[in-house]
Amino acid sequence: MKVKEDFFSLKKFPSFKIAFAYFLVSLFWIFGSDWLLFQFVGNNSELLLKVGSYKGTAFILLTTLVLYFLLEKREQRIAENRERIEKTEAVSFVMRTLVNLKGNFIKVPLNFCEMLGYTEEELLTKTFQEITYKEDLTENLIFFENALKGSKKTFAFEKRYVAKDGKIIWVYINSSIVEDKSGKPLYWLNYVKNISDRKEIEEKLRQNEEFYRTILENSFDGIMIIDQNGKINYASSSVKVLFGYTPEEMIGNSVLDFVAGEQREISKERLAKIMAGELKITSDLIERKMLCKNGSTTIIESRSADLSKNLIIKGILTNFRDITERKKAEVELQKYYENLETKVKERTRELSERNEELRQEIEKREQAENLLKSKNEELKTFAYTVSHDLKAPLRGISGYAKELTEQHASKINKRGIFCLGQINSATKNLNNLIDSLLDYSRIETRTLNLVEIELDKTVDLVLRERENEITQTKAEILTEIPNAKFKCWEIGVLHIFRNLIGNALKYSSHSKPPKIKIKIEIIEDNCLFMISDNGIGFDMVYHDQIFGLFNRLVRQDEFEGTGAGLAIVKKVVNKLNGKIWAESETGIGSTFFVKIPISK
Repeated sequence: MKVKEDFFSLKKFPSFKIAFAYFLVSLFWIFGSDWLLFQFVGNNSELLLKVGSYKGTAFILLTTLVLYFLLEKREQRIAENRERIEKTEAVSFVMRTLVNLKGNFIKVPLNFCEMLGYTEEELLTKTFQEITYKEDLTENLIFFENALKGSKKTFAFEKRYVAKDGKIIWVYINSSIVEDKSGKPLYWLNYVKNISDRKEIEEKLRQNEEFYRTILENSFDGIMIIDQNGKINYASSSVKVLFGYTPEEMIGNSVLDFVAGEQREISKERLAKIMAGELKITSDLIERKMLCKNGSTTIIESRSADLSKNLIIKGILTNFRDITERKKAEVELQKYYENLETKVKERTRELSERNEELRQEIEKREQAENLLKSKNEELKTFAYTVSHDLKAPLRGISGYAKELTEQHASKINKRGIFCLGQINSATKNLNNLIDSLLDYSRIETRTLNLVEIELDKTVDLVLRERENEITQTKAEILTEIPNAKFKCWEIGVLHIFRNLIGNALKYSSHSKPPKIKIKIEIIEDNCLFMISDNGIGFDMVYHDQIFGLFNRLVRQDEFEGTGAGLAIVKKVVNKLNGKIWAESETGIGSTFFVKIPISK
């Protein structure tokens, strides 16, 4: 039956059909041609002999033509099959390469060239050693050397190629040595498959495994995997800290061997129900006493997960931590709670007594504040009363003294004129003193209205007010003021500049010429004013005294003034939560500094 099937399958090929037809024609030529010739020529032996000789020659020619045709068809089919194989190899995942015994490529498919980024011409000029990753080359050469020695003619291995662009490509190679009939090696036949994607996945899996293993091994909590028989298959390294056992000492033993006392039977019963499917594993926290290697016990809190459906690991995953210290703390806390009520009552009584003391203290403070407020009101009223009651007679004294000086000077002797001058000077000083006292008292009661102040324009305003004095003394004014806005109390800032610039001009008036420097800097969240002069200066021993009300370090006949200017400046600065200080040297000059926080 097999022979019959093979025979009929051969009939599908054209060359077989041609040969079969030629076979039939040959039979007819050999047996039929003589009969037909005899029918036409009869017994003419000479003609029969001549025709027979031509018939043999024709038969040979015909046979030759048929054989040539069959051979040509065979070569054509071989070429077609070879082309079909090459096309298949060009797109196949498995690439066939031929390498001579020196390592030179002698045949490479298109997809092999594309994989490495080289052209076919470039690869045919290279050896496999040139494109093999350096660390894989030694092992590769050992394989080939063993094959050449005849120990193993076919072998498979994984290696890395280096592509033209430097990229590393992993391949799987099945390599065989091809020999001639005498057994002499001719070349290597290699079947190559690109496995870079698989290697990349394997590397990611390895990294993930290493990552999760690192997490497990460095966790403060303990982790165990218990199989379906209750034996420990895995224990993290933290069990050494928790129980004193190494993981190797616990793995392979029943988890029940490490449960302490009466809880062992309870755990055994629970484990049996879980394994029998009668009890479902939940994520609830369970507390147990566990035995330590040194004979002591520790309390753990654990949570389990069911791994019975896992194809690789079947059993129970248990995560646990040591709560011994927490349980001790809970006991101590319970004791504390038992005594807490008594302590709360005692503390409540103490707080009640303290609250009563605070209430009385607050009442006293409110009384003091009300008294202070009342005194301030009285002082304010007094200041206004004094200014009104004193200024009225002052104006009268000044007016009469002026009238005597202007209209009756001829009837008054020199001593009288001198006395009138002293009266005018005293009334003027007293009037200035009253004005300073009013300014000082009003600072406390005025509301802080914060507005945007242009620093350069504010200083220019004060300097214009002193223009006559600056001109008369030929004072040199140097300013370093940023073109910036400063949110502050405008009235207070004007008080600061008027008094400090006025003092600088007054106490440097004897210098030739007076030199005044006004500098302003914005430093972080503060505005710093600096007013310097080359005047008489003062001894730093008296630094704090100069900011007191009506405190003066010079005589009235040397420099006019009330002694209230710096006291007013200090009160303004205090109201703005700022700071004022000075640096001075007698006969050299002074520099006053004012630092005020910038309001947001």
